[in-house]
Amino acid sequence: MNKSLEIEQYYNEGNNLLLKGDLSKAVLKLQKLLFLQPDHYRGRFKLGLALAKQEKYLQAESVFRTAIALIPENSFAYYCYGLTLSRQEKMEKAEEAFRKSILLNCYDYNSYNNLGEILTQKGEYSEAILQYKRAQMLSPNDQSYNGLGYLYFLQGEYDDAIMSFNKALKIDFSFSMAYFNKCMVLVCIGQIEEGKESFKKGSEYIWLSKNCRKEFESCLKIYQKERVRVGKVREEVGFKEKGLIERNLKGFDFVIKLLEKELETVGC
Repeated sequence: MNKSLEIEQYYNEGNNLLLKGDLSKAVLKLQKLLFLQPDHYRGRFKLGLALAKQEKYLQAESVFRTAIALIPENSFAYYCYGLTLSRQEKMEKAEEAFRKSILLNCYDYNSYNNLGEILTQKGEYSEAILQYKRAQMLSPNDQSYNGLGYLYFLQGEYDDAIMSFNKALKIDFSFSMAYFNKCMVLVCIGQIEEGKESFKKGSEYIWLSKNCRKEFESCLKIYQKERVRVGKVREEVGFKEKGLIERNLKGFDFVIKLLEKELETVGC
């Protein structure tokens, strides 16, 4: 077979397998493609995406790093690179990648969202809010509304937080994390039953997933990690801020306990 035709065939087959979710076979096809043409950047993107979907983030990181070398002015390459880095908690490098993506394409609202998430974890709340608002200006989306709501919650602006979570859920009514975050706020303002109802709605959508155990475990890990981070902040602030954080920690504890109960009953 002509080499160029063989390359095209491997690309089409690999891409189709990726779309079908047959990731292992997709990886094999795309690796064969890159053996024949190492600088085939579209095939390299697809390979990186397939590896990332398999949660082989270190391998995906290497693939996207090479893609950047091939096409250094492509913002999507930096965005994908940033995602693989953030999944490995290499936050400093991930932040650099998302900022580079935005520099190359100021309309990349997904990079603004991911940058907002990283800045939140760093405790840079004002800057994180700015990034989420920039994402909203480009394209109102559930991720930025959820991120903003969470930041409002952390700062004790509970009414604004609920309003933001509701906007996220209006865009995606199955967004479980928005329901769980809303639950934390409702608990903090004393609306315990309403908080339980919000959590129930969020958990119901996870139960519909084929990987519900994995999703519950992922949510639990996120809340446990943030609970530790916010708890550490409590030791560094004044009396007024300390009271707010202690109230918020009760919201974290409430959701964490409910997630642990869900995991006790998961059989999938």
